[in-house]
Amino acid sequence: MISWLIGFLVTAIGFIAAVLAILDFWQKPLTQQFLQKKFGRKQKILITYSPPDSHIALILQKVFRKAEYDVFLEGEEIKPNSKKMAKIFKEIRSCDYLVIILSNSSLISETLALELNCAKSRKNDSSKQLGILPLFLDLDVAITVQNYSEYYKNLRGISAWQLQGKVGETSLNFFGQEIVNHIKQNQRFLPGDREWSIDWTSLPVSLPVTPVNLSPSTEKPLVNNSTELEFPEGLVPLSSLFYIKRLPIETQCYEAIERPYALIRIKAPQQMGKTSLMVRILEKAKNAGYRAVYIDLMAVNQGILQNPDKFLPWFCSKVGKELELQPRLEEYWDEAILGSNDNCTAYFEEYLLKKVPTLALGLDAVDRLFPHQEIAQDFFGLLRTWHEYGKSNEIWKNFRVVVAHSTEVDVTDITPDIHKSPFNVGLSIELSELTESQVQDLADLHQLRWTNNTVKRLMKMVGGHPYLIRLALYYIYQKKFTLEEILEKAPTDEGIYQKHLQRHLFVFENERNLAIVFKSILENKHSQAIPKRQQYKLKSMGLIKTENKAIIPRCNLYYQYFKNL
Repeated sequence: MISWLIGFLVTAIGFIAAVLAILDFWQKPLTQQFLQKKFGRKQKILITYSPPDSHIALILQKVFRKAEYDVFLEGEEIKPNSKKMAKIFKEIRSCDYLVIILSNSSLISETLALELNCAKSRKNDSSKQLGILPLFLDLDVAITVQNYSEYYKNLRGISAWQLQGKVGETSLNFFGQEIVNHIKQNQRFLPGDREWSIDWTSLPVSLPVTPVNLSPSTEKPLVNNSTELEFPEGLVPLSSLFYIKRLPIETQCYEAIERPYALIRIKAPQQMGKTSLMVRILEKAKNAGYRAVYIDLMAVNQGILQNPDKFLPWFCSKVGKELELQPRLEEYWDEAILGSNDNCTAYFEEYLLKKVPTLALGLDAVDRLFPHQEIAQDFFGLLRTWHEYGKSNEIWKNFRVVVAHSTEVDVTDITPDIHKSPFNVGLSIELSELTESQVQDLADLHQLRWTNNTVKRLMKMVGGHPYLIRLALYYIYQKKFTLEEILEKAPTDEGIYQKHLQRHLFVFENERNLAIVFKSILENKHSQAIPKRQQYKLKSMGLIKTENKAIIPRCNLYYQYFKNL
């Protein structure tokens, strides 16, 4: 009887334990201990930081490992396109939590923006459940402008904690344990109701663009009144908040400009951001120890373009002047024996590059030369020759060139010999329109709390054209017009785009054949045999684009304004 009773009690206890285990499975959140017991897997935390902050990362690592988490530290200086970067992306895609230590040193990391992009792509994916936990340090110094828009875009809507003052082991243990507690509760983001929580988007933003040690007097807050907002015309200044990166384009260009005999070609229609990108590439070259020279070929006098014998001497003198060197053409220019190309090469080799051995040259609006066939053939052939020299000649190895043009190039139009053209070598970059996400970033930077539908309404009229987008945001921020007022009058001579549209109209009034072709595109009556030169012209004006092999107006604004052309 007693043995039977003991057996019954053992069975009952086992049954109750099984029931409790089942209830535990269904009701208990997926904490670290639960995952490890049920599935044999530890949750993984990736800590990303810059090397100067390694002591902070190591203390947090100890706290997380004590709580039995798998911790991966990423604190090396890694090039964006390296194999190590691919490993980081893999870790971000597989980890459960990403702890981001943001400080004065990490904020100048080129790879951090790429890591945040990768993390953001998982943030809204409920199946992968990535937790993003930003920790800010040293915020007595402002965030630098060139990084602000990247963090604003990728961390928008995510709570952050600030570790104030001198961060010691005691305080780090406290914050680390607080993070552990929230992870145990299966919380993916830091709560925003703690005394150390911050609204990081309200932090000050500093000038200039180059990272420097700022004093309080040089700090400048984010745009908060109309006087601080530059009119969106032409070049976006290096110090501007409103330059939107189109990654990975910037990363590719910044890496390329530091390679031997670099040649970068930027193509895009007018007012799409070519010059703004070029000056940032040149700024990158300056930071790498190069002398940078920017030359806008739109400023060349027509008389020089009409005389092939004048252009290359002008070019040499112009570069020398920008380098603050005395002109010495008479010493190196021998027209009796050598041609202009040879004289130009000798002037660079024997004078300019000996004085300035590391030179980065930016040539804007090179399509100004395209109609001048004799000059174009010689000059572009010269750029290609110098590029080839860099492969074997030490003098030319440290010479970099960036060219920008709005008109598409048929290499054979410049020179019949493709081996004498710079338009089929080097890094080719084509700037596209802004995406919805990038337009949303611009609206946020203008302190406009727009929904996705509001962004789409503006883009339905003007597409992702950077200048047209920024012009609308400028007037809305200034409270001169509402979005509804702008859209209503946009395709008229009473709207904010009047000057922009009339500039194109002036071209059509002087080139009636071009106007006829454009009208046929608007009416969808064109054939596939549109003359190549007229296609190039309309694309360089930014009026048309190719979509699914069909040529269509670039945006509704152009269709509505020019439909009665």
